[in-house]
Amino acid sequence: MINLPILRQNDRVILRDIIQGKRESAKTNLLSVQDNIINDYLEYYKNRRSLERITADTSITADTAKILNDAYKSGKVIDSVKAKITEIMPSAIKEKCPYCMLSEPGTFDHYVGKGNFPEYSILSKNLVPCCSKCNSKKGEKFLSESGKRIFISFYFDKLPKKSFLEVVLDIEGAVPYIKDIHTSSNTGTHVDEIIKSHFTELELYERYMNPMSNKLSLLISRIEGTKQSRDDIVEVITNEIIALEKIYGSSYWECSLYRAVVSNEDILQYLENISFS
Repeated sequence: MINLPILRQNDRVILRDIIQGKRESAKTNLLSVQDNIINDYLEYYKNRRSLERITADTSITADTAKILNDAYKSGKVIDSVKAKITEIMPSAIKEKCPYCMLSEPGTFDHYVGKGNFPEYSILSKNLVPCCSKCNSKKGEKFLSESGKRIFISFYFDKLPKKSFLEVVLDIEGAVPYIKDIHTSSNTGTHVDEIIKSHFTELELYERYMNPMSNKLSLLISRIEGTKQSRDDIVEVITNEIIALEKIYGSSYWECSLYRAVVSNEDILQYLENISFS
């Protein structure tokens, strides 16, 4: 998982251009709250690392909310914004959803839900490329019942450089398997709890189990019969970790799996044995 670059485009200009492209009744409606929405944008950015502090704009009526949400769905201006957000994303995020790093991002999540906060429907800093599964699981939620944020903000939350995803391997019946997957972030900041809830809410532990098991099986099949020493095996896997980290970050699930392999003496002994079988 990695932090995402922010689109360096003036959201006030985006709002203005969308308003100008509306028909007269919708234009009049949006013009009446334009200044309020701009103030909302300033409030969002001011609280970008603590978005739980923002409150819904009570000046946004149901009619205005519908116009803003419709403006997000289609239109030259917003389509251009979405295209530019996608364009500036790292190659890793063009390939994998930042929320899960499993599926290709084919849609956009509103980090702060557009249902409860329609004023942020077309705010570029609120639009996160993601896959449909994560978008569906997250939905409108971004706060817990106690008012704490429960999802990582990949634009504004500073992710730890050290991996926060840990995998535990074991051997049963002479076959290695994934015993446990969990997060372990110790930055001493609020991000630690957000990471934990992010994985729980999106069911990432469960969703990682099959792809990790498949990768482990593939690794075993690639090593079997190759006559590599333990040191050779560790070197090959470590080089793979380094290469993956450069693209997907240290907490990418595949990196965490391979780190678990090279740190487990029983697994390494098993791999060396099958290498010479």
